[in-house]
Amino acid sequence: MPLAGTGTYIPSAGFSSPRSYLFHFATHQAWNLEARTDGSFIFNDFGTFNDRIYLNLRPSFWLWNSNHYNLEDLVVDAYFQALPDPTHVPYNFTLKFVSGTPARASHLLLTNANFSAPYQYFSLPSAPPSYWLP
Repeated sequence: MPLAGTGTYIPSAGFSSPRSYLFHFATHQAWNLEARTDGSFIFNDFGTFNDRIYLNLRPSFWLWNSNHYNLEDLVVDAYFQALPDPTHVPYNFTLKFVSGTPARASHLLLTNANFSAPYQYFSLPSAPPSYWLP
């Protein structure tokens, strides 16, 4: 059963973008990556709160495709454990679409009020080499 806290979405929950226009997924640099498999992440912030953070993105979104996705449909799980307590607690988050600039390609940024910049960026899979061939 999916478990996620309350999401805030910028520019809006119903904002839709083609997956093919997104190149990175970003989170707080304060979170240390423990494990990642495609769009499933486990972070810790032992330096601040002694938490383990679990984040799962929609599997069909992670792999490259030309489908459109609403921001509200991308986060499947967002919860944490306040160690040593094993209880899974819903994690409130903000998911923001960030348009590309000359310095950084378009990306999604998942943030929380307890943390601020800088961010760490994870590359999303790109189009297969033969996709654009006739």
